[in-house]
Amino acid sequence: MPFFKRVRPRDVAICAIVSDQERPVTFTLAKTSELSTVSSKFERDRIGKAGVKERVTVNAITLQTVMEKSGVPSTFDLLSIDVEGHDYEVLTSFNIDAFRPRVIVIEMHGFVPASHTTDPIYRYLEEKNYYLRSYSVMNGIFLDASCQTPLSDLQKLSHIE
Repeated sequence: MPFFKRVRPRDVAICAIVSDQERPVTFTLAKTSELSTVSSKFERDRIGKAGVKERVTVNAITLQTVMEKSGVPSTFDLLSIDVEGHDYEVLTSFNIDAFRPRVIVIEMHGFVPASHTTDPIYRYLEEKNYYLRSYSVMNGIFLDASCQTPLSDLQKLSHIE
């Protein structure tokens, strides 16, 4: 955490399970920790029985709750969602009209660019006036179609010492 606080001083780290409903969920801790998930399908397809370290029941919260409690502004630059097979549920767990990210980067397991209109994440974001700008290594990059900020302005990075 000290490194995190130094390189990302304005970020707030919240230890929580985020889902589309505030309810108890089973969180599977995988032996390969970066594969831990609440998605039973992801566990079955990607982790397998031999890859499970432990299962615990925890109370999930919505991204709406996280944003409200954290004072997230109504418009902000970037929302990144990478939650191992539970991405759609997290994406739909907040009011995207009240909290409007300019750019959304989201993991899209099973996404096939040639048949993109059948993907639930793609369809949801298209309905909410976002368009797919790019897709790379399981991540879709969507831009708010109503955003007036030029892409070149979003690409500027500040150096952190």
